[in-house]
Amino acid sequence: MLPCPWYGHEPGNHRGPGMTRSKLHSRHDFLRHTVALLLLYMAAAPDTALPGTVYDPGAAVAPETEEDFTGAIDTVISATRIRQPLTESPSSVTIIDRDTIVASGAIEVADVLRLVPGIQVAYPQGNQLAVSYHGFGDAFPRSMQVLIDGRSIYQPSFADVDWVFLGIVLEDIERIEVIRGPDSPLYGSNAVSGVINIITRLPWQEQGTAARLTAGDLNTRHGMLRHAGTRGAVDYRVTLTYQEDSGFEGDLNSTNDGRQLAGVSFRGVWNPRPSDEFDIQLGYATGDLGGGAEPQHDPPAHDKQVLSDYEFINWRRALPNEAELRWHVYRNNYSSDDDYRDLLSHAYDVPVSFIPCVIPDPAGSGTCPLDGQSGQPDQYADFGLFDYRGQRYDTELQYTSPQSGRLRTVLGAGLRLNRLKSEVLTNRYDWIDEWSARVFTNISYRASDRLLLNFGAMAEHSDRFGAYVSPRIAANWLFDPQHSVRLSYARATRNPSLVESQFNNVYEVDDGTPYLIDFVAMDPDPETLTSVELGYTGYWLERRLLLDAKLFHEKTVDRIHFVDDPMVQQPTPAVGSQFTASSLVNDGYTRVIGGELQLKYQTGPRDFISFQVAKMDTDIAESEQINPTVPGIFIDDIAPRYTASALASKTLPHGFEVSAAWYHISKMVWLGDGDRIPGYNRTDARLARRWRSAGTDMMLEAIVQNIGNDYITFRDENFFDTRAYLRFSVAFK
Repeated sequence: MLPCPWYGHEPGNHRGPGMTRSKLHSRHDFLRHTVALLLLYMAAAPDTALPGTVYDPGAAVAPETEEDFTGAIDTVISATRIRQPLTESPSSVTIIDRDTIVASGAIEVADVLRLVPGIQVAYPQGNQLAVSYHGFGDAFPRSMQVLIDGRSIYQPSFADVDWVFLGIVLEDIERIEVIRGPDSPLYGSNAVSGVINIITRLPWQEQGTAARLTAGDLNTRHGMLRHAGTRGAVDYRVTLTYQEDSGFEGDLNSTNDGRQLAGVSFRGVWNPRPSDEFDIQLGYATGDLGGGAEPQHDPPAHDKQVLSDYEFINWRRALPNEAELRWHVYRNNYSSDDDYRDLLSHAYDVPVSFIPCVIPDPAGSGTCPLDGQSGQPDQYADFGLFDYRGQRYDTELQYTSPQSGRLRTVLGAGLRLNRLKSEVLTNRYDWIDEWSARVFTNISYRASDRLLLNFGAMAEHSDRFGAYVSPRIAANWLFDPQHSVRLSYARATRNPSLVESQFNNVYEVDDGTPYLIDFVAMDPDPETLTSVELGYTGYWLERRLLLDAKLFHEKTVDRIHFVDDPMVQQPTPAVGSQFTASSLVNDGYTRVIGGELQLKYQTGPRDFISFQVAKMDTDIAESEQINPTVPGIFIDDIAPRYTASALASKTLPHGFEVSAAWYHISKMVWLGDGDRIPGYNRTDARLARRWRSAGTDMMLEAIVQNIGNDYITFRDENFFDTRAYLRFSVAFK
């Protein structure tokens, strides 16, 4: 049997028609009308400059001073879509700035998220990362919204994020804002447990040509070449990337899970006048991902060819009194060609003579030795489970009211089309479409000098799942601008992904004869999470020390997961007597109660110490139909009881830097094809030197990950050993 490698066993079913000609025309008309209105509105542009977007090449760069890291409270924009001090945010937020990213010694973008309390990062395969918040994770976590400069990048197929195929590299990132808690009121379905907003650097911040090379264990060879410049009113950046490694290795881990990927991206920022900014981003990447290995047949050794491209346009207009209007439109495209074929006898590890018994066929050329009946002979068949194509089209208009008085609001509306095409996952040959529309608002009201109220809500309508509303209300009591206590309530909804709603995994031989039904969907409905949070955010010691703490209670109902379903009739009695299909249903609830704490003490412009910890107690209720997907599962292990991390960075004389990170996760269960893994501690170290020669900036880094004993990640066969890397960066100004 080829087990489903995601969910708790997991994904989809047909609900309604695909795209009609009228829907296609409506989409094109909508985009044409939106662009026409935008151009007409530009003609009447007010003479108001956008803050922080005009680059003056002649401006002097001030040296770093004490006030650079003690003079201001951090600001965030992701929690409410309004820039506000961290002490006024209605949600818990972790800010990962550029210095933290560099000091962490991370090789993958997802690795820096280990510094967020409550987040777990694991490797289902060497070329795949899974990022989960508060447990209940599998190879395809689906409860966190991930954005790059406002563009949602979770895939419409599985509603997950391909972390090795983001279209950006670590060098592109300015900061990451992580909303730790539901934010569906502003970001919709998939922002159930939180939001990861990756904010990249603007082209004018890195003028010139730069390159970076990384080499090390696992045959790792990563390269980046970037050029940024200015042409008139346009700042631009072009980046070429290359990634190659061999994945997990060893006798138990010869899993053919390496990667070989190459990509190119472009970003152009055009200021036709002081009040307007156009941000244009394009990306294309392709390559091979290893998809399995011997001796296991789940799945057998083969490669997948993957391709990703995107186009993104974001327009901003500055209005008087810091009001703003913005509009974006984007398209994401992702395809995975998993065309692996294998002999039936080899894939299922059975004698060749037994195949005619499994697939009886009066016209077949094979003979079953058990009863002498005719059947299909042993033959090659398709086994590429991850053979699909997904697309997203999205447009959104947002207005931010002026910064005046006690009230400030955000109003917005958007339209989205998600598409999936996969014969193997849906048993259909056509495109499956989901149209959805949304309106949202966030209202920040300063009731007094010390009391700030935030109310946010999003109303969404899907042509497959109907209408629903996700609200949030929060109150922040500020002792003074540096200290606040927060109480919030939120309800968030997650729609089934297109795979979850349309899943109909039927295995067939080449002439179309079915022989196995593996997974089917039973029209699952959205699942809903409610959250109550009590938090504190404060700055101490002349704002050198940030302390953030929260207590939380989260409950998810109508959980989407798989159950064994003997009512699904297999194509042949021989298969039916040996195999039970699984159905995707809504059933039961999960509850997580706990607390989180994060500290960051800044001792210099690039010197700091941070510590993060989370404690979680879990509860889960499922119907008697449910069979746990992991034998011997303990309820408390669905999420780790404790996660913790620490990072310290210090600059030394003569351009040297040293940093070290520590990570801890207690024992936990990864669902789907994951295992119950023991807890582990991991220590990373980094030594670097920066220097300048003839106007050229250079940096050499030595990075060691997991100093000490190996640990298990995601499944028993995946051993993360000690890994060493050298990384060299050069920037020609």
